[in-house]
Amino acid sequence: MVDLQINYIHHQQLSSFYVGVELLRQAGKIKVDFKFDAGSNSLPLLYGHLNGKSFCIDCLDGLNWILGSKEDNLGYFKSQINADFIFKRSFSPDLISLKPNSHVRPFGFNHALGLTFFPKIYQFSQFLKNPYWSSRYYRLLAGYFDYRTFEVEPILPKNIKIFFQVRLWDPDEAKDLLNADMRTQINNFRVNCVRALKMYFPNFFLGGVADSFYARQICPDLILDSDHTRREYYFSLLRQSSIGIATTGLHNSIGWKMGEYIAASRAIISEPLYYHVPGDFETGKNFLGFTSVDELIMQVDKLLTKPTVIQEMMNENFKYYNQYLRPDQLVWNIIKQIQE
Repeated sequence: MVDLQINYIHHQQLSSFYVGVELLRQAGKIKVDFKFDAGSNSLPLLYGHLNGKSFCIDCLDGLNWILGSKEDNLGYFKSQINADFIFKRSFSPDLISLKPNSHVRPFGFNHALGLTFFPKIYQFSQFLKNPYWSSRYYRLLAGYFDYRTFEVEPILPKNIKIFFQVRLWDPDEAKDLLNADMRTQINNFRVNCVRALKMYFPNFFLGGVADSFYARQICPDLILDSDHTRREYYFSLLRQSSIGIATTGLHNSIGWKMGEYIAASRAIISEPLYYHVPGDFETGKNFLGFTSVDELIMQVDKLLTKPTVIQEMMNENFKYYNQYLRPDQLVWNIIKQIQE
């Protein structure tokens, strides 16, 4: 039996880790001691201990702990993120040399899951009396699903569909001009991709842009009906599709859509991955890459003309999910590395 101590930080980006912890607890593989820290840390950084070794789970988008340059952030990581083992969602090998006394490893893909089990199992009465935490707790539960909602067997549907629903980031809400420019570039590329997919593959494409004040200004013709962005309908479309399209997220992070597509055993066409993930997740095997709208159209056309390639990719992503991304397996892989 593994004894795990966790300093609980309430953050949506840590949900897959928490779900994995609970699944292992239910399976009798671990014991968990939660300490609830209502501190000021608003970042998705979780600290804990296992067998006398400290660990940190960092699910932050990119290398973006503080407002500043990349060098400023690497300096922050070097001096402020301290643990024997550090598992970073946006993992770069460059981080390893900054922490010679720590083991810096990739955390892997992320996708949003519900945490409805917590009040039933752990004593949250005092925790939920705190307005700061209770409001965030229920916000996290709203609209998110059991991990099994994502899971789909790798069976190629009779009618091949392409799935790509996107949200846009309002540049006016960015922290500074650099982040505003980054948002504008991401938005423009996503809009151009949606527009091209809709034009070239009208009989295959399921997708569009989520409604927002900013989206209405930029691409009113691509905005989805509100029903289409409800989580139930979203999962229905995801299950109907064979191919999922993914673009890079904020701060070059790997978007949550990648994790969702892998869990659903979809074939994937994605921008190149800027950061590293565990295992042998590879271009050509688990996904096809693209760096321009023209290349995206070419890759979609390639898959549409070769359904066997779609099936092979679905099989590979089903295998990868069960080895690395399924919440209990994700956490168990982390535990095994700490125990080495």
